[in-house]
Amino acid sequence: MGRALAFARRFVGGPRTLARAAETEYLPTVMHLASFVSRRSEVRAWIDALGDRPIDQIRKVDVLAVRAAWVRDGAAPKTCNNRVATLHHLFDTLDLESPVTRIKPLRVPRTPPTVVPAAVIEAVDQRLAAAYRTGRLRTERTRARFLVLATTGRRPSEVMRAVPADLDWSRGQGIWRVRDGKGGYTPGALALTASSSAAWRLVEAAGAWGRWRQGALVRTLRAVGGWPAGLRVYALRHSVGITMSEAGIDLADVGAALGHTSADMTRSHYVPVSNPRLARAAEALEAARPIRVAAGGGAHQLALPFEAAADPRLAAVRGRDRIAKAPGTQTQALGIGIGGSRAVDPDYRPTLRLATGGRR
Repeated sequence: MGRALAFARRFVGGPRTLARAAETEYLPTVMHLASFVSRRSEVRAWIDALGDRPIDQIRKVDVLAVRAAWVRDGAAPKTCNNRVATLHHLFDTLDLESPVTRIKPLRVPRTPPTVVPAAVIEAVDQRLAAAYRTGRLRTERTRARFLVLATTGRRPSEVMRAVPADLDWSRGQGIWRVRDGKGGYTPGALALTASSSAAWRLVEAAGAWGRWRQGALVRTLRAVGGWPAGLRVYALRHSVGITMSEAGIDLADVGAALGHTSADMTRSHYVPVSNPRLARAAEALEAARPIRVAAGGGAHQLALPFEAAADPRLAAVRGRDRIAKAPGTQTQALGIGIGGSRAVDPDYRPTLRLATGGRR
């Protein structure tokens, strides 16, 4: 009774505060979104910070102050950006002037994508299956959802939106018509492999349709399945894209399989960690222009994308090198002493030009 009275006092009558507008006007309009749980969490972060403020009196400086406090408390830049984006969506949905229109997002440090080895995925799957057989897990829903993510590389929200009618088992291993966030379908359909087909069959058997809490999924994977600490489950998506790219699949096709609308997204995140084409380019450069450089106890080769220009001072240095070279002195093929005991003119600057013949 006390909680109901407090709710009535807060949201019924009085000024139109951020808390009141968010709880009674905004959240009911976004309940259909697959990301509703995270959206609600982001809204409540704003309610905790500015909930009692009249919504039409919230300014840009207020938003910046709250964001700065979150950063000081250790919130990740991406978390802060998501919260600010949600606040902007709230104001836009309620047809109010947004105080965050001209706020630039925080810079999110870019980290190399991680490829999850197949052995790790198989080990987690085996532990989840064993936990279900022994009764530690009541259902196989977590295992089914994990395997779909691992074998298709699609987003968790796309898996949550799937319904049985989206799967067509009449063609090969089956196809999956992936629903987008607006109730339609993404262009094309995803052809299932033997592994992803088995994962979807497990979804059907376990009744693992609909939404789930991603935090709860991750906690179960780590506590029961032995998922490595510090490794994001989203790395499964990166693994699928990078594996396809390293297998020689065109990046446009990789992007289509992952549901990208921009080729730049595929290129910036899913170019192979070890790109075979770049490796061949480096090998060709090394074969065409090997430059021997003294390093440690022996000479090694280093390929550089430039060549020394004709310079009389360079020729003079080469001449002095031939005269001054003593047994045991390590020298570069260009004639510039490296690690030797003889003195080199500190004012000497060899002139270099690009191999393409550009300006010096």
